[in-house]
Amino acid sequence: MFRLSFYPLFGSYWLVFGLALVIGILLLNIKPSGERVPRGGRTCLMVLRFIAFFLLLFGMFRPTLIYTQSLPLASTLHILLDQSESMSRPDELGGNTRFQTAKDALLQAVPQLKRLQSQAEIKVFAFDASLTPLEIHDGLIDAPEIPLGKETALGAVLDTVRQNSSGKRVLGTILLSDGTQRTRPPRDLLPQDAATRFRDAGIPLYSIPLGQATGTPDVQDIAVNDIQANDRVFVKNEFLVNGSLRIAGYRNKPVPVQLLFEDESGTMQRVGEIEVQSRDDGQMIPFRFSHIPPQSGYFKYTVFVPPQEKELIETNNQQSSFVRVIDGGLTVLFIQGERNHEQGPLMRALNASPDIRVDYRPIRVGKIKVGGAKGESFQTTLERFTRERPSWVNDAFKPGEYHAYILDDLDAKAFKPEELQALADRVREGAGLIMLGGFHAFAAGGYADTPLADISPVELRNVDRQPLDAPIRQDIHWSSIIPIPLILTPEGRRHYVLRLIMNPEKNAELWTRFPPLLGANRFDKLKPGAVLLATGPENQKILVSQLFGLGRVLAFAAGDSTYRWALAGFVEEHKRFWRQVVLWLAKMESVMEGDCWITTDQVRFLPGESVKFHVFLQSPDGNILRNFTATATVTKPDGNQEQVVLVDEDGTPTGSFRSTDTAGDYTIRVEVSHESLPPDAPTRQATARFMVYDRNLELDSPVAYPQLLRNISELTGGRSAAPEQLGSLLDELIKKSEELVEKHETKQSLFDSWGLLLAFALILCFEWFLRKFWGIV
Repeated sequence: MFRLSFYPLFGSYWLVFGLALVIGILLLNIKPSGERVPRGGRTCLMVLRFIAFFLLLFGMFRPTLIYTQSLPLASTLHILLDQSESMSRPDELGGNTRFQTAKDALLQAVPQLKRLQSQAEIKVFAFDASLTPLEIHDGLIDAPEIPLGKETALGAVLDTVRQNSSGKRVLGTILLSDGTQRTRPPRDLLPQDAATRFRDAGIPLYSIPLGQATGTPDVQDIAVNDIQANDRVFVKNEFLVNGSLRIAGYRNKPVPVQLLFEDESGTMQRVGEIEVQSRDDGQMIPFRFSHIPPQSGYFKYTVFVPPQEKELIETNNQQSSFVRVIDGGLTVLFIQGERNHEQGPLMRALNASPDIRVDYRPIRVGKIKVGGAKGESFQTTLERFTRERPSWVNDAFKPGEYHAYILDDLDAKAFKPEELQALADRVREGAGLIMLGGFHAFAAGGYADTPLADISPVELRNVDRQPLDAPIRQDIHWSSIIPIPLILTPEGRRHYVLRLIMNPEKNAELWTRFPPLLGANRFDKLKPGAVLLATGPENQKILVSQLFGLGRVLAFAAGDSTYRWALAGFVEEHKRFWRQVVLWLAKMESVMEGDCWITTDQVRFLPGESVKFHVFLQSPDGNILRNFTATATVTKPDGNQEQVVLVDEDGTPTGSFRSTDTAGDYTIRVEVSHESLPPDAPTRQATARFMVYDRNLELDSPVAYPQLLRNISELTGGRSAAPEQLGSLLDELIKKSEELVEKHETKQSLFDSWGLLLAFALILCFEWFLRKFWGIV
């Protein structure tokens, strides 16, 4: 297309017109004169002058001829075809598979693809865990025959396409998939995150959902969905295994479920069997097994469903894990004086551990508790208790009866002197004791003149006695009006009781997030040999430990308000704290963990996953040792062994084992040494087990997720379309491609051409020649 444009001198039409007017007036008023000018000569000269004037005026308007040309812009369309195994499910119309439906849709869209191929670059990929380029000729895509991909890394695949499109103009991305992401790290980027990056890059995503969200009605499959059990249990204690099955295609049919437990020879023995039934397809059915392990050791257990007739896959019919069976048992006597908010959460925390048995004994007569009922004084209540003593008191302090004792806000007058002496003797012989703070605890409770004063980690003074039935003395307590956050000392950071997370920095940070405690007993002096584990912000002594004889003692000045941690959402941390308190008091942390032990984030891994593990070493006093030497070996399912290089991670030897391609059981064995261990001490060793299981990620749960595809498409500015609408979607993209043009303008100026200059010069010269010839000059 051509057009003529003017660019007047100095950018002003008025200026050019003004100059033209002045020149025109001069031309009209300055006429040629002379007697020798022939007739018509003056007219000829005036005509030549006006021709030169108009040529000059034409040049002053600076005329330009503009040629505009529209050129199509280069663009790219991506087509992604899901070739994972879940696309083989026949849940489309007519019993077609998802993959066949996708291929049919692409075949029907060949005319549109062929037309679009002439306008834009079309890149086609099949994808599962990664992208595979496909050929396209004249709109016909050379797709695989059947889908065989073992994973669907939908998010990672989309992000790869986005990265490869950097700097290009992308018309859009068409995704033909069932919308399921079934993959493993590090390819587990969420599709929603990938779609957000698509949106930020300005790339619209168009999805073609395939498959049914409810699965295939005629699919027959049973899957052990999950199992839950404690990782430790005492010998001859009940070991509970809970979980659920997903049953499809076997409605109202009895399905056997078995519990297999490993014996000493490593053979899996059936130790339990139940039958379950489902009423609906896809129903989740819970199960529960109980087993009494007869001997100690590290054993594998498996929940197993025998393969059923016409079952789709059998690799999901079982799940396994490991349990450490420990000799002995742990019993705790919890004696409480004044009822408070601590009792309920503390009991729930300890009862959550099946390997700990707690006998809870509140000091009361009938419904009267220590502290007095209405109309009865505190002292009267104590006198009634000592007069009508319950039978449990007679056995409470016998040798070997309990591993640990908890005294919670209980006045010493509740006990006879010989009973307190028996308790002190039990601690000296190896039992554990923790005294919790309260108005009638420690010196305030009258323990300064009892045998417990000898085993207490803090000095108990008679002058700090709280008289019964008298107003509470404020000078022997830290007020609850000002809450006391717990601050770990350097010794406390290393102590087993306060080590809720293995990483020291993360553990210290966790303690800063706990709610502060309410009030505390004032501790004056610590005994020689006592260790201060935690303080308050004003250096209040809150938690103190001490070894006494063969036993261990804790004094917890604010121990009657740890329930606040659980109320604030730290329920698991609250349970772990009290479990570790009891284990440490009973000297069973080394039995439960071992002097040396190995931790892994999980015990079940998929083939190819990396197994990261940490090695820990504990001193006799319960502190975690750092910077020790360790060697590690992993035994594979075929019996071959592989050395693992350990690296230091915050003072803890850490290993990473990557040779997990074979399904089966693996065993990690470590040997450690440390300068603090006696030279003649046996080498510390530890063993851990993990398994690599063969699981079909694609067919375990082959339901489609069309809503996910709709959501991510709308997020990017695209949309979803049914398979039969693929052709119309491509028509829209063809129209969009045709609108992607760039206009190019070619300018040809007419005012600065040689022709115009030559014509102007010739006219002026000819006009001068005539004047010269006629003698006018």
